[in-house]
Amino acid sequence: MYRVNIFCLLSILLSLVTTSHGELFTAISDVEPLLETHKKIIDDLEDYIKKEEDRLQALKRHLVIYRREHEQAMEDIPNYLGNPINAFTLIKRLTIDLDDIEKSIEIGTEYIKNITIINNHANVKYPTLEDLTGAAQALTRLQQTYKLDVKDLSEGRLNGVVY
Repeated sequence: MYRVNIFCLLSILLSLVTTSHGELFTAISDVEPLLETHKKIIDDLEDYIKKEEDRLQALKRHLVIYRREHEQAMEDIPNYLGNPINAFTLIKRLTIDLDDIEKSIEIGTEYIKNITIINNHANVKYPTLEDLTGAAQALTRLQQTYKLDVKDLSEGRLNGVVY
């Protein structure tokens, strides 16, 4: 009985949404593709986080080397710099290695600037702010019409059943 009531409420909700906004929320079949959009965003975020973690690990490795070498140099500066290998590696770290580090930081910054998820998924459908407003208005009308408890509704509970 509750499931029939819930189904009726959801059907009414969808019909209210249809009248409030005719773009996206006209039927469940129009909203269903948003789940694919949602999945693509999840995949993009996971990919971005993985790349950032790898990049940060590389930067941390550089930091460990820099600290270790700096501590060794500070123990006995004349002796450390008197060794031509140490002098060469210090200069290398402050030129080539530092350039690599700066490029890695720039790549991370550029990646953040260029990660326009919407542009990467031109073939998927995104709801508009009008769609959101229409759905919110439909929920409000549903809540007012059936005198539903706002707290229960926000927790996904209709007629005592949690969805």
